Amino acid sequence: MLEDGKSKLPKLNAIAVITLLYYMGFKKDFEDLKQTILDQTLKSYETISPNRIKISAEYVILALDLAACPYIKRSIRIKFLQKIGLSRPEGGIVVDYLKKQKFLYTKWTGVNVTKELNAKISQEVYS
Repeated sequence: MLEDGKSKLPKLNAIAVITLLYYMGFKKDFEDLKQTILDQTLKSYETISPNRIKISAEYVILALDLAACPYIKRSIRIKFLQKIGLSRPEGGIVVDYLKKQKFLYTKWTGVNVTKELNAKISQEVYS
């Protein structure tokens, strides 16, 4: 625990962030951990120059994915879009647009993860 009472997590890549948020969903038990993950992820954007972020596929795709995530407050979604260069009003427009889409990169709802994983395992080349 840190002085402010929050936990310090290891550096998480985009896949880990998305997977954890997907798993946590709207579950109240994970609110503090979810906020810590989001805060830490937002801070990770500050470690890279703004020009580099705009050409980094991982950061851009992560910001867009998180902007589409229904488990995150609208204001935080907009903050992620601001990190990749959008203004606050532009971020709001993008978030509103993404609400109407089924999914962008990650399908956030209606996925049976166990079924998907079993299908992937059965398609293994060397199994």
